[in-house]
Amino acid sequence: MPILFSVKHDIPVPQSSMAVVTLITHPFYVPGAGVLGSSVLAAFGNETKPPPLIALVSDTIPDWALLWLRRVGWDVRTIPVFSLPPDFPFERDERRVREAFSKINLWSMTEYSRLLYLDADILVKPTAHLADLFWKVDCRRVVLAASPVRSGYLNSGVMTLCPNATVFSELLEGFKENQFKPYDDQGLLNAYFAAPTRLRAHPIEWLGPEWNARQHWDDWVRRGWLVHYVAPSAKPWSRLPEERTTTPLSPAHQMWWDAWEALCARLGQDGRCAEVLSLRNSPP
Repeated sequence: MPILFSVKHDIPVPQSSMAVVTLITHPFYVPGAGVLGSSVLAAFGNETKPPPLIALVSDTIPDWALLWLRRVGWDVRTIPVFSLPPDFPFERDERRVREAFSKINLWSMTEYSRLLYLDADILVKPTAHLADLFWKVDCRRVVLAASPVRSGYLNSGVMTLCPNATVFSELLEGFKENQFKPYDDQGLLNAYFAAPTRLRAHPIEWLGPEWNARQHWDDWVRRGWLVHYVAPSAKPWSRLPEERTTTPLSPAHQMWWDAWEALCARLGQDGRCAEVLSLRNSPP
């Protein structure tokens, strides 16, 4: 079983040394990242100065979409993409997330003491206490906080982590050697951090379901702090509301579209929201 710690806030960490980060390796995820960034800023509100919002992007994202992300509030940074080759013998749906290995770059961001990573298909509720997540790790003992998919197996969509050059180097080496299954970023991170036969022993602080509620968990969608639209067909922007002729929007999807409309209203008529939504026609 992973080791659990009760993290105490004994040593304040300057907010400037923390950041919220997402990853965008395909244009399809740009609409999701827009709503994510807007919802993160809304969660911090006017009372607390938000930490920097950093979008790690591949060179496949159009320049105009990068400008749009900056208008939302993201600091956009182009990164090396770590991806297994297209002819790699993937299992199940691993092919669609092959570029998610680029999350390894998070551990190279040593200019920050702590990072809160959120997948681009997440919506944060305005009442969420996101600042609490930064304190889920004490970099002297607990180097990763994540929610479990199942007992002892972490989901990489929501993570608080401590960047570290050694961890970055070792994860990169593990990626190159393919010493993990399934062949996706979660397989690698679990082999390194969480598996019973770990590549390296690291204690994990486990987050509750309120910090990673799936879109079909109706109870936690109501009670939780964020909604994670995990399945390929579950992305709210993959179908416009008017395209649904047989089933109405679920509460979780309605929540996302409400946030999208609020974002586009903030950006104004020249906000290029229609063009951004058109990127949904290039699924990963």
